[in-house]
Amino acid sequence: MLKLIIYQFQYSKRQWLGTIPLLFVSSLIVGTSLFGIASAIKTANINASQLFQMLIVFGGTTLFFLISNNIRLLIDIFKKDYQLWATLGASRTQLSLLVSGQFYLMAVIVSSIGTILSFIMADSYYKFLQNLLGRDELPDLVITANIQSILLSVFIVPTIVGIGAYFYSSRILKISSILKPKKKKRKVTVTGFINISVRLILWLLCIGLIVSASFSRNKEIISTQSSIILFLLIIHILIIQSLSPSIQVFLIKLLMRIFPTENYVINTGFWNLLSNPSYLKSIQTSMSMGVTLISGFILYTQNMYSFMNTANGVLEARASFIAYLSAPIILIITSSISLTILSSNKDIEDIKQLKTLGVSRSQLFKIRIGEAIIHSVLILLVSVVFNLIILILVSFIGQLLGSSLIDISGFWQPSLIVISLLVIFYSITKGFYIFRDR
Repeated sequence: MLKLIIYQFQYSKRQWLGTIPLLFVSSLIVGTSLFGIASAIKTANINASQLFQMLIVFGGTTLFFLISNNIRLLIDIFKKDYQLWATLGASRTQLSLLVSGQFYLMAVIVSSIGTILSFIMADSYYKFLQNLLGRDELPDLVITANIQSILLSVFIVPTIVGIGAYFYSSRILKISSILKPKKKKRKVTVTGFINISVRLILWLLCIGLIVSASFSRNKEIISTQSSIILFLLIIHILIIQSLSPSIQVFLIKLLMRIFPTENYVINTGFWNLLSNPSYLKSIQTSMSMGVTLISGFILYTQNMYSFMNTANGVLEARASFIAYLSAPIILIITSSISLTILSSNKDIEDIKQLKTLGVSRSQLFKIRIGEAIIHSVLILLVSVVFNLIILILVSFIGQLLGSSLIDISGFWQPSLIVISLLVIFYSITKGFYIFRDR
């Protein structure tokens, strides 16, 4: 099996190169965390290990979930190969091992390079936090390395990626038309219904607990119950993952009906997205989750520190944001970059067909820009709904504490920044594949 994994990896290594951004950044985050923890433990008078631990805990968890988007797209890219393997008698377990083995191999190669650079990153990260919080809170720390931290840094990301790739590829292949085309519709429907039902119950429970804070007049109790909003953010992310790409497909069809147009750029962009639900789900879940997470956390932390009249509230909010969310956000953005590169490799055949039909490179590029704008609109529409819920709940808590909203920039600012970056990078990446053989 190992030889087969290596041969298959060599055969398809060009497609696997698209996973480098996600794997490289993951290895940087893990290496930075491990080197920082090892250095902080050696220095008894500095208690900074928690700042580094948050990177690996939240970053590793996020990486495990993001793997599903990459696996889904890779399986779609290699669909013909896996159909052939299935015809020759390969089982779902064997195909899953084939996918996870290649992902593990790629992760080991990239992590080896990332580990070297993460040693430098650890020092820069600590100095950044030191400048933010002051030397009284974070004294000087000398970053050191040992064999244990180096080996862990090299192999933690491949292990997470390998396990996640096996789990998700096995799950995706189970409901995929590659192996069981006749049972696809029923299984997806039942699984989706159960997932949505469980997450809806958890969502209602969170809302109920937050609203029940109105029965107390103790500020400490109200503040404690308001922290459930952070758990609600996780539920929102899970709901987005469950509803995608159905909600995006519905929104695309709705937009096509509300704003009918004969413009070839918009129409072709709409149909291109509808024809590739795997990529639509992958990019939309990553970006919508990222925007929702950033906006919700900023809305909560900035306003809650103000409600409680916490000294240095702004600095504490920023430090909390960096410690808890910096790794997930960076991974979500780099995952979107990897997905765009992977999809661009898949687009090569489509580009050739359109060129044969007489479509020029400039027209193709305009279509890709149109797709980027449509993606941004969908992300904005989905994230606004969930951000509005958080905004209303934070405002409700503020009223209970006798305060009003201090800052609502978190409601719109992250969305604007993220979708702007998406349009720019999507256009550049897709444009590169269109014009590179000119």
